[in-house]
Amino acid sequence: MIRFVITLVLAASVLAAQTGRTAPGDLPRQAKTPEEFDLYLDFDETRDAAVKHRAALNFEQSYPQSELLVYVYQSELEYARARNLNRDVVSIGEKALVLAPDNIPVLLALADVMPNGEVDSRSLDRSEAYARRALDLSESRHVSPQLTLDDCDDLRRKIRSRAYAALGLVAMKRGAVPLATQEFERAVAENPEADGVQLYRLAKLYLTSGRRANAAALFQKAVEAGPPEISTLAAAELSRER
Repeated sequence: MIRFVITLVLAASVLAAQTGRTAPGDLPRQAKTPEEFDLYLDFDETRDAAVKHRAALNFEQSYPQSELLVYVYQSELEYARARNLNRDVVSIGEKALVLAPDNIPVLLALADVMPNGEVDSRSLDRSEAYARRALDLSESRHVSPQLTLDDCDDLRRKIRSRAYAALGLVAMKRGAVPLATQEFERAVAENPEADGVQLYRLAKLYLTSGRRANAAALFQKAVEAGPPEISTLAAAELSRER
């Protein structure tokens, strides 16, 4: 009887943990064997980034067909993003989409990363497709039963903001300044929080269009919003305009 109760408690805690990291609209995924779950816990409960990365590689090698790999790939994607390993982000993200094609965080991460640096038209097309898919899903899916209505609204706005920003960057890379400006204006308007990168990029687009007063106002907001590298760039732009 005690063993049965322990099993129920463990199952409930596992489901709660899996639900907590499940992308909006996705169903929780489960291990098929206790051994698979134990190895997944070794990965999931690790906090050191380098150790977690090694645990992720070990889990993928040991259970290449696991449903839980989508969570491992999400972690690995963030590990690669934090180190500016954009090619790894794309590779890992697209593996995750094979398992979960409608995973909004992964779609947004790919849409964010793919237009950066030297890119070709195919990369821009893929980024646009991922951003538009995330936008569609943000409207058609329940975000989470665990969130309040206000929190759900904020999350949807953040999703839309990131998607519009990705579309804006794609348009910038294509040389479509009016369209890029429109998309970044949408991104800034949707975002419930000030995003220094979005503000800085929109300000640069305003400068390109000769809207210097609008640009200066946004550069000032970007200085205040950060992060530090954006604050420095925005402050430099303001000093040039004075």
